[in-house]
Amino acid sequence: MKKESKKQIMVLLIVLIFFGSTFAYVILSTFKEPEKPNEMPTSYILNYRLNETIEAQLLSRGFTSVQYFYKTPNSAIISYLDKIPEDFKIIMGNQEQIQTYVQKINYTYNNTDSYIAVKSIANQIEIIDENITEKNIYEALCKTVISPPGECGLIFINQSLG
Repeated sequence: MKKESKKQIMVLLIVLIFFGSTFAYVILSTFKEPEKPNEMPTSYILNYRLNETIEAQLLSRGFTSVQYFYKTPNSAIISYLDKIPEDFKIIMGNQEQIQTYVQKINYTYNNTDSYIAVKSIANQIEIIDENITEKNIYEALCKTVISPPGECGLIFINQSLG
């Protein structure tokens, strides 16, 4: 074969590969499921579990997550959890900033009746079954939030004295 015809065949092969890959991309993209965007929650009280990516983003921004996993909801605990974002607000300059969000998650895949996971980039605390009380949740939040309210200092002083 002549050198010129080899070059023509190579160019033709490259052009076919180029158009073939473009055609394959168009065909495959029509069958692909559209990706769901990772949207940040618009509320600080959620009745579902956030996906891990979004939760990691929120934790890295300084938020604290309170996850309440339950088989049978405790109305007193749910009522208390609903107040947490407001109770643990911080004031930055002349603005109030919420630093916690609550996820209430109905589940059936564990032996425990319910548990609470409180986590931030600083700490993680779990409270299980009969230990789930307003006092224990409050103390866990005081030990976990990035910027605890002043009342948390009183708890730590009382614990160190008592």
